[in-house]
Amino acid sequence: MNHEAEIPDSQIVCQAKQFLATAELLLKHVPYVVAPSALKCNAAFAIELFIKSLDSHWVMHNLCDEMGAGASAVTSKSNTRDHDLDVLFENLPDDVKTHLTDSFRQPTTSKDGTTLKSLLSRYSDTFEVERYIFEKRAEGASHPIREIVDLARFFGEVVCSMPPVRR
Repeated sequence: MNHEAEIPDSQIVCQAKQFLATAELLLKHVPYVVAPSALKCNAAFAIELFIKSLDSHWVMHNLCDEMGAGASAVTSKSNTRDHDLDVLFENLPDDVKTHLTDSFRQPTTSKDGTTLKSLLSRYSDTFEVERYIFEKRAEGASHPIREIVDLARFFGEVVCSMPPVRR
């Protein structure tokens, strides 16, 4: 089914930028021992939303009953319902994946040879792992803080620099 959309979707990008700003604020002002999970969760969710802004569609809501004749609202909906960053990336249109991959530059916090796909795979479950700090974590489930913030910044820069395209 074809749905009209503008890619990147400005509604989703706006929310992604807010989660990125929260992660950056926490990184700057809160000691790591106090809120690393909140910081990582916000950064991972920002990445998720930036990716979803590149693969979404508009949904028209008829508000005639609530607002009167001719009233409607348009919201955005992701085409892929998932939190795993690598799954979301793989479901992007090929031209979008190519643009992101070509734009990727290795963060200074990463080891040599790090690719966008390898980072997305490494941080794929961060939102799920970090959001419930009261649950027992699997061995080795830790995610470095600065690297995921760098990855969120990368997505923010690239997605926000893309001219909107109607699909």
